[in-house]
Amino acid sequence: MAGRAQGLDRFEGRSSLKTWILSILVNQAKAGGAREARSVPFAVLAPEGDEPAVDPDRFRSPHESYPGHWRSFPGDWGRSAAVAAQDRETLRLVMGAIAALPDAQRAVIRMRDVEGYSSA
Repeated sequence: MAGRAQGLDRFEGRSSLKTWILSILVNQAKAGGAREARSVPFAVLAPEGDEPAVDPDRFRSPHESYPGHWRSFPGDWGRSAAVAAQDRETLRLVMGAIAALPDAQRAVIRMRDVEGYSSA
């Protein structure tokens, strides 16, 4: 709040308060536009001739309603979340079972599955 009070103290009354505030707003917008002009969209950084990550035909054209939006949503999103939750639960159970093994058996699993040693 102190910054605002200092700014208001700088108002000299040479114009209306509304005009003064609007000029501040315009100057802030110009400064923001200059900052944004220095940033580059990520998609522009791809080398020339690279294929897009997603087939452009999956998006609506500028002549359709909601241009640039998906034509249809990818897959069954609800099932994906359920599968991810089930995978996490399975991992939790497996990690618990491994933790309950004797030290020597845990060492075998670590050496074979983590460090890459052969079963022999």
